[in-house]
Amino acid sequence: MGDGDSGIDDDDFMVEHAAWPDYTNRDNWTEDEAKYAAEFEAKREHQSNERNLRLHPLAERPFSEAWLRGVALFHDYAGIFDHSGKPTPESYRAWPPDVVSIKKHIDELSSSDAVFIAAMVSFFNGDAGGKLLRGLGASGLSDIAASLNKERRQILADLLVSYPGW
Repeated sequence: MGDGDSGIDDDDFMVEHAAWPDYTNRDNWTEDEAKYAAEFEAKREHQSNERNLRLHPLAERPFSEAWLRGVALFHDYAGIFDHSGKPTPESYRAWPPDVVSIKKHIDELSSSDAVFIAAMVSFFNGDAGGKLLRGLGASGLSDIAASLNKERRQILADLLVSYPGW
C-alpha cells in the first residue's frame, strides 16, 4: 500500500486515472467536449456582461470611459491610482485615486500632470482635490484649463458633463 491510511495503492491510483482525458489540451477534446466548452464560455461571458451592467449602469459608462482615459495617462506612475496593472474596460470605481500617494509624489510630477491629477482627485474627493489644486496655484477653472493640453482638457470636460453624481 501507499503512504497514508487511505488504503489505496499510489501506483494503482495513477494507473487507474491515467486514462482520464486531458482537459488542458483542447486538441484532444471530442466534438461534444469542444461544443460544451464553447457553450460554457459563451454563458460565462454573457453572465459577466450582465454582471457589469448591474454593477456599472449605462449612465456611468461615459464617465468611466473618460476616467479610464485619464488613468491611462498615469500608468507609469505606480501608486497614483489604487489598482494593479493597466486600465481595463471597467468602472471608474475600480480606479480610485490614492490621495495619500498623490500628496507624497505630486512634487515629482510636471506642473501639467500635477494639475490634471489634482483635478481628477476632485471628482472623488472635492476637499482633497481642492487643496491639491490650491497648493499648485490653480484657484479656478481658468487656471486648470491654462495648465493643460487639449487632450487633458477634453478628458476633464468629458468627466464634467458625464459625472453620474450630478
